[in-house]
Amino acid sequence: MRCFCLLVVSLVSAACAVGPPGFEPIFVPGSFAGWHTAPGGTWEWRGHVLVGKSPESERRHGILLTDARYRDFELRVEFRVLSGDSGLYFRVDESGSHVAVNGFQAEVDRTLDTGGLYETGGRAWVVKPDHDRMRELYVPGEWTRMRIRAVGRDIDVFVNDEHTAALRDDPGRLEGHIGLQLHGGQDMHVEFRDLAVRRLGASVSAVAAGVAMDAEPELTTRCAREIVELHQFFEDWFAGRIPANDETFARFADVLHPEFHIVGTSGKVLDRAAILEFVRRGHGRSAGAATPSVIEVRNVQWRSSLDGGHVLTYEEWQGQGHADSGRTSTVLFRRDPAAPNGLRWLHVHETRLGSK
Repeated sequence: MRCFCLLVVSLVSAACAVGPPGFEPIFVPGSFAGWHTAPGGTWEWRGHVLVGKSPESERRHGILLTDARYRDFELRVEFRVLSGDSGLYFRVDESGSHVAVNGFQAEVDRTLDTGGLYETGGRAWVVKPDHDRMRELYVPGEWTRMRIRAVGRDIDVFVNDEHTAALRDDPGRLEGHIGLQLHGGQDMHVEFRDLAVRRLGASVSAVAAGVAMDAEPELTTRCAREIVELHQFFEDWFAGRIPANDETFARFADVLHPEFHIVGTSGKVLDRAAILEFVRRGHGRSAGAATPSVIEVRNVQWRSSLDGGHVLTYEEWQGQGHADSGRTSTVLFRRDPAAPNGLRWLHVHETRLGSK
């Protein structure tokens, strides 16, 4: 599993700062390589900005779609809507109808519904954002940041770095194309730039695949998901992409058992309070770093379960730009239905493996 993040077991060392994420651009200004269109409207490059237009007389939805399909991923883009109703589609299938696709879109328009989740060809509106909050976040017609994270059946949407929509255990599609919409029947003018994506799906599946099968399969998946999700939190936190408030920080604090301890490769022991203080002080410290930190987790093994506790081990390789030094980590989870993924981190112990 490759995660561009700071692993919780690396928090003993302040030197292991998280760099910018490992996103890959899927827009190449001046080119549509890797994309195809569903008829309706026009798309053209103006410098580094992709411009989509469609007249009100055009009844079809014009969609620009990736050739590739994506399952679990995080996506970032900037947009501005000068007229009409657009959307950022993901996990969609082509339908051949006048709306071209079926599946989810994060709403992109000039209203306070921007940042909500709509399912074309399905349930219609699934989540609408809080309009009072959106009045503070969003100015129609100005460049706006959007981020979408989809992992398994959990989906999150952020507008200008604020959480606007969330789904948990959603029954919708798990894989499909990414697309940009020109809504039919409207005078459309929308612009996009800096679209980049990174795949996350291999993270959970790779961890789960490496665990011995004497473990409970459902619990194995939850342990894997907890590792991946907490890693994502650290990446966002240290890069300053999520706000430094108590509500956001609770994603970390709430999964640490009151008796949590971590033993680093040097033998240094930190308790729960020390780790919380270290992380809270580190908000945004890696913003603007030139080279991303890369962490590769391999050889995950389920070791034992006893009295509500679950022990797993795995190798962690990390470096700047590529993995070059490693450690074995032993993690003890404690079951707690009130915690995210039903688990709390009780103990972590690291042993150095050396260098590749």
